[in-house]
Amino acid sequence: MTDNSNHHPFSQFVLAPIVLCMIFLVFFQQMLITLISETFYYTDEMLLVAATILMFIPLVKEADFAKLLILTLTLFIVFFVLSFNSLKFRSELTVFMQLLIHFKFFFFFLLFYNFRRLINFSVLIHLFFIVTIFGILINYMMGESFSVLIDAPIQYRFNVIRPVGFQGNTGNLGLSLAFFYMFYVLRGSGENYKTILLLTLGFVVLFLFSSVRTPFIALMIVLVLIFGASFKKMLLGGLCLLLLMPLLMTEYVYDMITLSLENVSSLSEAEDSQYIRGMMIYFSVVLAGDYFPFGSGAASYGTALSVDSPIYQDLGLSTMIFFVEMAGIYDSNFASLLGEFGVVGMILFMYLLMKVLKLANRNGSKKFVLGFGVVIVFYSLVSPIYMTSYPAMLLSLVLVGAINRHQEAQDDREDDTHDHREDDTHDDRQDNKENPLLPLGNVEQSDLNSSRHQSEKPDVNPA
Repeated sequence: MTDNSNHHPFSQFVLAPIVLCMIFLVFFQQMLITLISETFYYTDEMLLVAATILMFIPLVKEADFAKLLILTLTLFIVFFVLSFNSLKFRSELTVFMQLLIHFKFFFFFLLFYNFRRLINFSVLIHLFFIVTIFGILINYMMGESFSVLIDAPIQYRFNVIRPVGFQGNTGNLGLSLAFFYMFYVLRGSGENYKTILLLTLGFVVLFLFSSVRTPFIALMIVLVLIFGASFKKMLLGGLCLLLLMPLLMTEYVYDMITLSLENVSSLSEAEDSQYIRGMMIYFSVVLAGDYFPFGSGAASYGTALSVDSPIYQDLGLSTMIFFVEMAGIYDSNFASLLGEFGVVGMILFMYLLMKVLKLANRNGSKKFVLGFGVVIVFYSLVSPIYMTSYPAMLLSLVLVGAINRHQEAQDDREDDTHDHREDDTHDDRQDNKENPLLPLGNVEQSDLNSSRHQSEKPDVNPA
């Protein structure tokens, strides 16, 4: 059940615009830092602080949301207790701050879910998708000049420049395209296979232009879920692959596959490998065994606040350049969680993730939960998807935006079956359409009830 009561004007006209403004600042953070001021470096931390505070404001009065909020706070405390090993050499404040970073994705989701009646996150996703495509095109037209302009590293892959777009780096660009694809396919098109095929073809082109390999994993997972349920659907999936063959049978794609296989093979020789993600995953397993079952504690391994951690010395890693310069050591969120919180912490974290996905899955689609669940877990192996502000924010936006899309369709169906209410609310709905991102709210339920009561009340003063 959803609450249709009107929100306080302060929430509508002050808090919601502030949240919306911070979302834009985080999305364009890299460009703002370079082109305007380094002050924007802290905008993502401002959003985290806002989430930590504003998620407690009761804008959405739903039992499921309240349960998720309580569960998140409870597990936050549990993870603090599980950090008893790192509390031997870290202060309570350091452990607390690192836990805030670990729970960043969940806090963002709670914040956006709480504001989903005041901010149209579906429209926001459409806008960011258009901006992302525009950024890729501008990047290719400007070449190296674009990277110089936003102070991003100039990279080539197989003699082709790697675009960074407005996201500022290839990793965030690849994650963005993967999340957009899942948003439109798992939530937007339903069982319309023609639409799915067209969307897939379009996104494959975007994936190739981005030069990032990880979005293809999301694409394959989604296609298996959609077309693997029956023989007929498998034939449609085969048709999709045939249509993609001209794009996939190129030397560029072959080189990308070869590079991916080399990275995977490096996992078997992690101690001698220079592939930092593989090293972090390997030693997280070692650490989870050494500190079974609770891990080494927050701020001790593979995280932003694990600088000079004695754990690295115990593992014989402290003199390696990656750990001296803290370069790339938190590129695997899976490794950070497994190393710091062990098997118990990983199970609890996955449990909380499933609760988030189920709350976002308002239409009961198993493909939605399974698709996002598998993709998120995979990306946690190769990226700091929960801890880094941009991917954590965008993933939260996509999940809450998917709720909005379904809610809009549900509201339309309810309107069709309750036509007699249209006259009472028509004028107010027209007012709310003026700003697609910031709806002005709903009419007071008491006013609606009063107006309907008066219209149905017999005339007691006949002329």
